Amino acid sequence: MKRIKVFRKGVLTNQVEEAAIGLGLKAGEADIWLADCLAKNKFGKPERWVTELSGEDITQAIETRQLEKEPGVFVTEYKLPAEYTIVEENIDAEIAAQKAKEDAAKALKDKFKNLKKSDIDTVSKLGDAFLDLLKLLDLK
Repeated sequence: MKRIKVFRKGVLTNQVEEAAIGLGLKAGEADIWLADCLAKNKFGKPERWVTELSGEDITQAIETRQLEKEPGVFVTEYKLPAEYTIVEENIDAEIAAQKAKEDAAKALKDKFKNLKKSDIDTVSKLGDAFLDLLKLLDLK
């Protein structure tokens, strides 16, 4: 599974993630969403080549090249950076950790639910249940 973040001028503007269950896109849908947005320039202008006549700020150019438009007529083109940055993250570990935490919470809930007054005849059983609770809450 993956998470895609789009930054513009250092600020997070868009984020989408795939999820096995629950909210989020299905596997593979994040790439489709990204391709659609890029095709429609939804995040801004992509990396591109321009000339001085384009009206764009060529002082931000990251590269230049000379092209011969006609024999003996050369034009300088400037490569401008994209107006956005795309960061893709693999979130499989996050999903697994969240699932493990949810499973531990359910097991602890079942443990407390199944405790009957007659079962709490020793302090150790109650202490074990509370230690499990502290571990789940990351307090121990």
